[in-house]
Amino acid sequence: MRNSETIFNDSTILIVDDIPENLQVLGNTFASKNANLIIAQDGETAISNAKEEIPDIILLDIAMPGTNGFDVCRALKEDPTTCNIPIIFVTAKNNSEDLQMGFEMGAVDYITKPFNTSELLMRVSNHLELSKSKRSLEKLLDDKNKFISLVAHDIKSPLSGVKSLMGILVEEYDTMDEAEKKEIVESLYESIVNQYNFVDDLLKWGQLQLNRIDLNKEFVTPEHIFNSIISVLKINATNKSISLDSDIRTDAKIFADATHVENVISNLVSNAIKFSPKDSHIIIAAESVDQMIVISVKDNGLGMSDSDKEKLFKKNIIHTTLGTSEEKGTGLGLLLTKEMVEKNGGQIWFDSELGKGTTFFVSFPTE
Repeated sequence: MRNSETIFNDSTILIVDDIPENLQVLGNTFASKNANLIIAQDGETAISNAKEEIPDIILLDIAMPGTNGFDVCRALKEDPTTCNIPIIFVTAKNNSEDLQMGFEMGAVDYITKPFNTSELLMRVSNHLELSKSKRSLEKLLDDKNKFISLVAHDIKSPLSGVKSLMGILVEEYDTMDEAEKKEIVESLYESIVNQYNFVDDLLKWGQLQLNRIDLNKEFVTPEHIFNSIISVLKINATNKSISLDSDIRTDAKIFADATHVENVISNLVSNAIKFSPKDSHIIIAAESVDQMIVISVKDNGLGMSDSDKEKLFKKNIIHTTLGTSEEKGTGLGLLLTKEMVEKNGGQIWFDSELGKGTTFFVSFPTE
């Protein structure tokens, strides 16, 4: 739960009252808390402002000439774009019929005039917290549903290919020559390896989401990590005539889970190799910046378009692109990398220009 004093800082409140003095009192109350305020003195303006601005909460007077508070509430609750905005009636009306009508229309609370400032702030703060928590949970659920749907598709499609190849092999085995059999077996092997890597990344990501992986933080030098990664990936780089070098400009040590750090940097270097052309150069660098070690992996490969940049690190998009030698990825690598970095108290970002290459940066604490 956020502090009730700070939740107003990033909240927009629509205040609706036909009496200027009431608007001034309410406005001053929430302006002192640094809330973003929208003011309306009649029902029609309130409805228009709510649809245009989509405030986080509405404080609504009932007894207004023309379109009264009940009319405003009814109109907003019938509109899909505004129906989830919490509405609090701030009114002198407090008889049971008015209370019942307001709640039946969808209001979340009543505050009677004259109001107690502390009570008003606390009630609005509580409803803002509930509303924002609800929206956050709904977004999380929506993202996970989309992610599960994408995962199901990404598992099923390659398996369909494996099934088709196996069917050909079973039905036509006796009529095939050795070269044809070998070609199909190699395709099967490649598909199965890709599926294994995808499932492995998916399981790791799931464990991180459920906090089922214990962090074994320790001090480790960038040099140790870089040497380990280069020794493993040097063959892949050599096969594409890519030079792989390190540039360490700090004596500080990383304080994080060493396995996670190695997995993160290894994935970034593997991607750099994947998207780099032959006879190119990749540099892994490390430097100290404000109690953090920033590690960068720079290539001069394909780079990314603006649309591809927007797809990175999003849970509801599994984004895959073939490498310069048609290499395939799981689509989960960067998502998993981001989770590992953040679990260890770091951040990840990138700089990329289409046709000129990409540099990924990750930061890890030094203590």
